Amino acid sequence: MGYVGLRHRPPELPDESREDWMPHHHNRPTDDTRVVDPVCRMKVDPATAPASRRHEATIFYFCSTGCAAAFEVDPRRYVHQLPA
Repeated sequence: MGYVGLRHRPPELPDESREDWMPHHHNRPTDDTRVVDPVCRMKVDPATAPASRRHEATIFYFCSTGCAAAFEVDPRRYVHQLPA
């Protein structure tokens, strides 16, 4: 069997200097604005987090409602695992 080449010319790569290049990254949160989901340890942007819960005067943010539900069952289990 021989080499099968492209039938069409591959699309041109975007010019990174263009203002519209990957616009979804312009508003991407930095590590400074993200917090750690206490259940799965994923970094979450508080502004767009799907769920949050208050526990002992602290608001915790979650990557999903599933993590928030797990937290509600036993918050102390997760709070004590967080770095000080």
